[in-house]
Amino acid sequence: IGMGFNHAVIQNRTLTRKDLASFFWLNIIVGSVTSALFYFLAPVITAFYGQPELLHVAQVFSIVFIIASATIVPGALLAKDLRFKKLATSNILAFLVSYGGALVLGYYSFGVWALVFQYIAFQVVTLSFNLIFASWWPAFTLQRHSLKKITKFVSRFLPTQILDYFTSNIDLMLVGKFFGKNELGIYGRAQGIIMMPVNSLSILLSKSFFSIFSILQEDASKLRSNFVSSAKLLMITIS
Repeated sequence: IGMGFNHAVIQNRTLTRKDLASFFWLNIIVGSVTSALFYFLAPVITAFYGQPELLHVAQVFSIVFIIASATIVPGALLAKDLRFKKLATSNILAFLVSYGGALVLGYYSFGVWALVFQYIAFQVVTLSFNLIFASWWPAFTLQRHSLKKITKFVSRFLPTQILDYFTSNIDLMLVGKFFGKNELGIYGRAQGIIMMPVNSLSILLSKSFFSIFSILQEDASKLRSNFVSSAKLLMITIS
């Protein structure tokens, strides 16, 4: 959904409020189109997996694309200013609200809908607090020249982002298709547990280092030095 806009907002140090508003509304448009496609393709998804109960689940879940697209700019603004404590607070509050609600729904036998609620609630709470913490609200504007400022950056970042997403998820899709939902559940949890240390560390470092490196982009020697030091720290930690 982000199409690299979150990284572009962090990387570019000359963006105006109108630029940010243009990025916000473009993401809303893309999120809305994706949501509509996902909603109307729900029967195809259902047929692909051979799971009739997926129809309504996929249709309701499609709203996530709109909410997630609205979260990108305010979240990027917090990361750009290195306000990671605010981002962490948003995530923790979203975690408590969404998982708390999901546990209650699960206890009362709502089944898979508890998981649907959890993900949607997480996105809604995260968006709400990111907007509050960023002290930013988008004006109603969509300017072409604003988009040109980051077109080059996004065009180079987007293909990598798409490729990374599909290579990271193609195995889950195939297991769900050819082995079934129970096997997918076991495989997904096993993979999640094994990759938890690496994923947690990589997300933490990539989000913080990218913001820090963006501030240092005009000082090549200092950027190089910090990058080498960060790479050494990462290798030592993983080893």
